[in-house]
Amino acid sequence: WGPLAAWERAGLLALSVAVAATAYQWFENPIRHLPWLTFRPARSLLVGGALVATVIGVGAVMLRAPRQLDSGVVAASAVIDVPSTTSVTATTAPPTPASTIAAQTETAPSTVAPTTTIDATIDDSIDLVDLVDVVAPIVAANIDALEQALLVTDVPSNLRPSLSSAANDRPVIYDNGCMLSDGETQPGECVFGNVASSTTIVLFGDSHAAQWFPALHEIAESRGWRLESLTKQGCPTADVPTTRTDRDPACRRWRAAVIERLAANPPDLVVMSSYRYNPGGLADEPWRSGFEATMAALRPTADQVLVLGDTPTPVPKDVPSCLAENLSRADRCTAARSRAVVEARLSVEREVARAHDALFAPTGDWLCTNTGCPVIFDDVLLYRDGNHISTTAALLLIPYLDATLGAAIDGL
Repeated sequence: WGPLAAWERAGLLALSVAVAATAYQWFENPIRHLPWLTFRPARSLLVGGALVATVIGVGAVMLRAPRQLDSGVVAASAVIDVPSTTSVTATTAPPTPASTIAAQTETAPSTVAPTTTIDATIDDSIDLVDLVDVVAPIVAANIDALEQALLVTDVPSNLRPSLSSAANDRPVIYDNGCMLSDGETQPGECVFGNVASSTTIVLFGDSHAAQWFPALHEIAESRGWRLESLTKQGCPTADVPTTRTDRDPACRRWRAAVIERLAANPPDLVVMSSYRYNPGGLADEPWRSGFEATMAALRPTADQVLVLGDTPTPVPKDVPSCLAENLSRADRCTAARSRAVVEARLSVEREVARAHDALFAPTGDWLCTNTGCPVIFDDVLLYRDGNHISTTAALLLIPYLDATLGAAIDGL
């Protein structure tokens, strides 16, 4: 039924006491003192054992029985509207399912169907430091749909991914060794797309950078770019301490290894992003210092660096769990933009990027209105947990990312 009000809890407590008292008086006691049972103790033990076995059996069946995790409503297929006035074109087909995106090596052929390339027209009015203007027409074209998404109350039966499979709707780099875990510091040879291309894009960051890999992979395939993934769990791009002090030395060694590799083979563009670690405990100024240190070392290794602002994070809610408890009140799981988008932290990253002649692209408007951030967009579940977007959502957002990357590359 979802969260209960105090009076509802009190009412259920009183009802449970009343049911227990009635059952004790009119059911339990008459059976316990039934002459047929008390005459022979073996009969009592047999009936007691049968009742215990029945309870265990019913419990086992209930645990194994699939729980209904939708409201039965069927939602329309999600599509990002790309207006023709922005000189871009987009497919109206639903995003490619995550299951079709397979890991690719330097010799393995791609299994990803090509997508329509989005070519952003760059003119003198666009600020090439802050790429928000590039996607402004797309944002404007989809704001009404986001407003409607905030009003969604029913979890659709055709939700992609389903609530039960949401946790596994993550990039394939988690499974092919390209997402470094605790203790690993040396990035592997994780090259995708057109490995012979003269244009190389590098993805650098933690799991919040990795969440964009499926979209980057499709864009690289479509545009014929070479894509290299250099990501590590729990390690911010900024040289700052985290809550896991045991991870910090490994994070520093990993960042140094990435910068050393990029210096040896400079890419055309580095796309970097990370979670806003310790938003309450880590002040913006320490983050500025740590981000500045990384940017100063990274910027000379590439023709251009694009800082992709962190996606909205509806923590502390685990979105699939919240929706499972509110199948007909999904609006209870949405987050206020003021909580999900930390503008102060984004401003710090924007200022540091500008100081180093790098690019900055916020993503808050891709997923939020001015007031709130929905968690379901038509038939797409936007988050696989409390802060990572699902792979299905990343693919849905390709028009935003493609226009941004296109502008970054064209501006070189």
